[in-house]
Amino acid sequence: MVCLYCRTKTKTSNSRAIRGGHQVWRRKVCVGCHAIFTTRESVDLSEAVRVRTAENALEPFSRDKLLISLHASLSHRKTALKDAGQLCETATSKLIPLLKGGIISSLAISKCSIEMLERFDTAAAVYYRAHHKPIS
Repeated sequence: MVCLYCRTKTKTSNSRAIRGGHQVWRRKVCVGCHAIFTTRESVDLSEAVRVRTAENALEPFSRDKLLISLHASLSHRKTALKDAGQLCETATSKLIPLLKGGIISSLAISKCSIEMLERFDTAAAVYYRAHHKPIS
């Protein structure tokens, strides 16, 4: 990686796995200007995971789509964006073990999201369920 400030090479001075095991936190130091910054490295799920839709089509997994749907469900909360981000990370961690050959069903995503929201915020779960009707 190159420095954000001077575009010189950087070295990793510290590295740790982030809770859930699907991200890595790295402290970078520029060899040129000695600036220090932090990066988070994660798997690009849009390239690695496909979602089987109710119409039996395959489409790339979109973390953003999941985040937006969770945020809409939590819009009545003052901390909706923060909560949606954290729930999105939790959902992603729960969905990865359910992959079969890199494919997950949209039904599994909906069920996982509803179960999480029911434990977190009942009103949000009701909203999510109304807008993401699970099929069977």
